[in-house]
Amino acid sequence: MTKLLYIANLRLPTDKAHGVQIMKSCEAFAQFVEVELLVPRLKPLFKKDPFSYYGVRRDFVINKVPVFEILALTGWIWGWLGYIQSFSFSISAVLYLFFKKKTGDSNIILYSRDYMTLFLLVLFGIHPVAEIHDYRSKNPKRRIDFILHRCRKIIVNSEGTLEALRNHYTDNTQLKTAEVIPNGVDLDFLNIKETKEEARRKLGILSDKKIFGYLGRLETVGKEKGVSEIIHSFLAADIDALLYVVGGPDRLIDKYRSEFNNNERVIFKGQVDYFLVPLYLRSFDVVIIPMPEGKHARTTSPMKLFEYLASGKTIIAPRIQSITKYLKDNNSILFDSDSAEALSEKIKIAINNPELTYKLSQQALIDAKNYSWRNRAKLILDFIK
Repeated sequence: MTKLLYIANLRLPTDKAHGVQIMKSCEAFAQFVEVELLVPRLKPLFKKDPFSYYGVRRDFVINKVPVFEILALTGWIWGWLGYIQSFSFSISAVLYLFFKKKTGDSNIILYSRDYMTLFLLVLFGIHPVAEIHDYRSKNPKRRIDFILHRCRKIIVNSEGTLEALRNHYTDNTQLKTAEVIPNGVDLDFLNIKETKEEARRKLGILSDKKIFGYLGRLETVGKEKGVSEIIHSFLAADIDALLYVVGGPDRLIDKYRSEFNNNERVIFKGQVDYFLVPLYLRSFDVVIIPMPEGKHARTTSPMKLFEYLASGKTIIAPRIQSITKYLKDNNSILFDSDSAEALSEKIKIAINNPELTYKLSQQALIDAKNYSWRNRAKLILDFIK
């Protein structure tokens, strides 16, 4: 029987999006093959069972290997200290593979999205499957070219990522057969029994006003995601509704509260457990996708996009390439990403045109079925074979 060993330099659980992506991927892979997730033995940021926290079935095993614990020594991973932790995990992972005799078994797929891990694996003559996300390097890097030349297969999260890789590594033949497979969504996880009103009661939301929502981290790769622009446009629309911002970190919440003078129409909920995501999405009427500027906007495959589709809510999103591959004028309201005024106008349309928003949300539910984690796992496994 085929087995898949996913090697991830991941603190479990984590409040970062890659934690959801990896756990949901493993759950989906486990519907077809035997799965083992190998992670570092790190002190968790909060003591919660990963399976319960992410709402995934216990269909795969999680094993941990020892690492040099930077966080315990410094209070934060930064700069070259992070490389030490990453290197120590990769060494432990390679030793684990050799000790458990998992490197020469043709029935075992070794899989990773961590550059350091991939580098050491190929350095030791192992040919893993590489999943590359959000490639944003300004210049080509020899170690990445070295990795990509020797991987068994290459999977990328977006057309933008593949284009950036091919532009930098023009002679890499492996990239000619690389496959673009975006992130996915757990349709069953989001299909809860609660009505909008029941979800609001469970979350302590007492208002019966229309609620616009943003759900996700407020920053990525150290840069703000554009939530400030959402707030500005929402307030400028001057509508009788609320905006809920669900996500952290707290320092940005404090910044936005100060920036907008603690406006009572903007509610910040901070970082919440992932199992609460379906309730929040059910409680919203409209959801908004921001987008940071620069390369991230071209290379990302935002999971919230697919979660928003599956929530059956009206989606307002920027009209940029990484978004419009999945969101069209028949399943969302798209706006010019360079114009705060354009977003304000789309917010007004979303609240004043119920017939349109119902039609869009129903199409979104239909389209979401194409992007399940299960479908994604099958595409990847078929591609590997």
